This record gives sequence, structure tokens and C-alpha cells, in this order.
Amino acid sequence: MKTMVTSRSVDRQSGEQRRRVHADASLESQIQKLRDRESLPSDTLTDERKKEIVELACAVYPSVAALRQRHLESRQRDFARTLAESREAVMNHAAWSSMLSVDSATGHRFVIGFRNVGCAYWRQDPFHLGCFNCGYCSGVAAQLQPTLHELETQFENALRQAIETNVDFDVVEFLNDGSFFNDEEFAPAFRQRLFHRLNSLPYVTRVLVETRPEYVTRECISQVLSELAPGKKLEVAIGLESADEFIRGVCIRKGFDRADFEEAIRCLSPFGDRVQVVAYSLVKPAFLSEMEAVEDAVHTAQYLAGLSAQSKCRIVLKLEPAVVAEGTLLDLLYFHGQDAVGHPYSVMSYWSVLEILCRLRQKDIRLPVRIGAREDMDIVQKVPALYNADGMFNKWDFVLYEAVQHFNIHRALPRLLAEVDEMFSDTSFDIWKKHLGLTSSAIDDCRARLAPEIVQAKQGSDERSRSVFLGKIFAALNRIEYSEKGRRYARTLARRTRRHGTEEMRASVERFVRGEFRRIAKDFWVRVQDVYFEVDEPQLMRVSLQVRDLSVKGSLYSVWTGIPTGRVKGVRPRGGPIRQR
Repeated sequence: MKTMVTSRSVDRQSGEQRRRVHADASLESQIQKLRDRESLPSDTLTDERKKEIVELACAVYPSVAALRQRHLESRQRDFARTLAESREAVMNHAAWSSMLSVDSATGHRFVIGFRNVGCAYWRQDPFHLGCFNCGYCSGVAAQLQPTLHELETQFENALRQAIETNVDFDVVEFLNDGSFFNDEEFAPAFRQRLFHRLNSLPYVTRVLVETRPEYVTRECISQVLSELAPGKKLEVAIGLESADEFIRGVCIRKGFDRADFEEAIRCLSPFGDRVQVVAYSLVKPAFLSEMEAVEDAVHTAQYLAGLSAQSKCRIVLKLEPAVVAEGTLLDLLYFHGQDAVGHPYSVMSYWSVLEILCRLRQKDIRLPVRIGAREDMDIVQKVPALYNADGMFNKWDFVLYEAVQHFNIHRALPRLLAEVDEMFSDTSFDIWKKHLGLTSSAIDDCRARLAPEIVQAKQGSDERSRSVFLGKIFAALNRIEYSEKGRRYARTLARRTRRHGTEEMRASVERFVRGEFRRIAKDFWVRVQDVYFEVDEPQLMRVSLQVRDLSVKGSLYSVWTGIPTGRVKGVRPRGGPIRQR
């Protein structure tokens, strides 16, 4: 029987064929642009290494474009389904918000990501890739322009939740997908109302906004400062990511060069003490080894210190250890890197963060430094940490991570080294040095040179009481991670994942974890934020917690822990979180 082909079906087939041809041609064009970037200068990589990285980036480009498209379509379907049920339930709530540590009088910052149309850079990209490492575009972007009232309601709801934690904060940060100064993303009328609301909060002394450099103008900054109360300072955060043109252009795909960043600095410098820049530096982007990542971070710090001195603009370096975020290039390379490029992406060790800080001290690079939190990204698959060979968190991971986050507040390297002094007996330090090919590290050098100051820091009363408190958390984590009870519970939990929804799972984990913490100290309050299943075998349950000691007002800690489940019959290994946010 012959199939009749109508003119309409022919038109439809030819239209689909034209779209495929156009997409293929566009993809080839994008890959060629990436290949052309091999000529970008690099201060840390050889020409041979640059060529190797370009070949790898071009090889995975079609795969990451397809992954991003699938991921965005999935998120958009979920969003559309929820929106159909109730626009109010979606658009009146921020994409995410949290309380994190910071260098301020209270030591805490309230951060929020608005649910809005998203970054213009990735929206204008034909394959919606944007920056290779960025996962915000799928987690924050609503593909829908919220009304002015909806944006205000998002802020009020998130602010109310922050106040209900009873943790004092004096810094507000808008960590959003995109640019705060892009009028298409945030209308001037909304910015004006938002700053008016912030002016009514006398305890807020500092406000941070994120933007790409092309949206920074003197007129815009003047307008913002006229709307923000005189007693409040403005921080403008820009994702420079790397001072190396090649690394920024190929490994991260930022879409701007150093000249664009420097032009933004020139626009900001006339505003003196009222404004400072926070320059993000992504540590260990795709295709770089851990040693190359450390060297690039130090080089970026040197560049920023010089630029700050030259421009008279105060610049803060914020190190952002790369996380594997869902729907990104790192997601592809972590889970499928062996097939795609011959080896999977490996997240960096937190020892490397400490090494960078010590190298800055060695080189006398005088620049304020902050270190990003693991919770700064919305949907995380894998975080930089201390891991054992079996994929479990090393027992000292919490101590090192918490000490580094505490450094954000006091910025004293001897005090940081004092907090982690007991860790150097652990084999993970020597394993890390061997992995990087180091016989002696900057950490070793600073420990030797700063020994008297480290001893003095350990003897301080604040440090002793903090050590006792952290010791309680350490003991609770050992019960959760390494006890037979914890293993049995995790195996049971793994079997139930297909039969129970997100809220039931979260509540179950929270009851178990809270019970284990209270066996150690009855004054702990525990809230479980996320539950993950790792793709590797043995299967791993990972839990992100916030622990607050109720007897010490305002102490807020973020704890990441894991429980090995072993092989569980009937549960297919998979990546990705069971979300609660």
C-alpha cells in the first residue's frame, strides 16, 4: 500500500529538515568560534596545552549543547506544569535563598536568587550554553517575566524566612542568574523599590549585586547610590573567573575579555569608599588540572591586586571552588567524561583552597579574599571537598571546610592554620601533595614560618570554645557516617526512594540525623536541606545540613556528610539531588 504524501506533509518535512540543517550549521559555526580562541593569550598554559584543551572543548561541544537543551526543556516542563496549577505558588517565591558566612560584624549574609527571565548572555545563545560552568540558568530562570509585585513578594517571603532563623545578618546579596543592572532583567522601578525596602532595614550595612561588566556605567551606579541610604555600601560582583584570557574564553566561555572588565572598573573607581568590586575567580574550571587551577587562581589574584592599586578601586577576590552543577559542562564531564574525553572531571580537594591562600601569603599579594560556600550554587551534583578513595567524605572534611568559611570572617591565616592543625596527621594531606606533584607545599612553608602565631591562636579562649563546639559536630558526623546504625539506615532509605516523595524522604533523614546529633549534644537544632544519591558504586547517600547551637546565639554551620549504602538491590545508580528547595 502506497503512502500518500501531501504538499502539507512535504512542507512540514522540508521545514524540519531545514531546521536541522540550520542547527547543524550553527553548531559548526559555534565550534569554529571556539577553535579560533586558541590564539587567545595565556599566562599559565603552554601553546601545546592550549591546543589540547581546544580540541577537548570542541569534541564535547555538541554533547554539552544537547545536555543543556534536554535539561532546560525538562526544567521548563516542570515549571510550566507548576505554573498551570498556580502562578502565585511559583512566581511569589524566590528560586532560592539562604544564610551564609561573610566578613562582617555579624558574620552572616542573607542571599537570594530571584525567579526571573534569566541572563541575557545565555538567552541570546542559540544553544543556551552561556558560561560553561553556570547552573543558575536552569535553576533560577523562569522563562517568564515576573511582575513588579511578584518580584517584591519574592523578596519579602525570602526575607521573612531569613528573619525566622533568628540569625543576625547585616549583609544582603542578590546572587542571581544574570545582571542586576540589565534593565530587561530587573526594571529600574524594581531596583528603586528594592533599595527603598533595604533602606528600612537599619541593620543592613552592605548590599551586593551581580552583573556582567557590559552593564556597568557611571550613570547606572550614580542612580543606584542615590536610591541607597548613605550609610549602606554597595558591592558590585563581576564574574571575571580568571585573569587568563584563554582560560576565561575557552574553559569557561565567559563572552567578555579583560578590557571589558577593566572598563567596568574605570566606571566604578570614581565612587570611592562607597563602592567596592567583588571579582569572582572560578577555581578548577573544565579541562584544567588541579595544579593548573591553583596557579591560575594565584595569577588572577596578582592581576587584581595590580589593577586595584592602579585604578584606586577597592577589589575583593572571591575564590569560587568549582562545583558540579546540574546541566553544565562539568556535569557532562563528571558523569560521562571517560567516554567524552578519555577521563572524568574530578572536583578539587579543599586542601587546594588552603594552598592558594598560603601562596598569596608567600607572594605578599595584599588583596582581601573571600571563599564561596558550597551552597552558593543552586543545584549541585558534586562539591569540592576532602574525599576518601571510596567516595565518602573524609572525616576531616567538615573541619577544613568550616575553618575556610570562618576565614571569611576573620581573614587571619595563622588562625585558619590553627583551626586545622590536627588535620595534618591525616593521610589525605600527603595524598593531595602527591596528586599535585608537590614535595613541599606553600601550606608547609606557612606552617613553619607562622608557627609562633599559630600556637598563640590555638591558646585563645575563643578558639578553645570554638574547638569544643566543632568537636561535638565532628563526633556526631562520625556516628552518622561510620556507625553500623548509619549504614543500615542508609540502605533502608535507598530502597524506599522510589516509593516516597521528596518531603517524606527529607523528614525521615531529618529525624535520623537530628537524633544522632542530640545523642552528642541535646542543644543542637538540625535542619536537613538536601539528600543526594551519587552515581558511583558503592552508592552514596549525601546529606547537606544546617546545624545551629541554640546555646550560642547566631552560630550557623553548614555540614555536608555522607553515608555509604553499599550495593542495594533494585536501586539503579543515578546522579542528581532529591530537591527540597
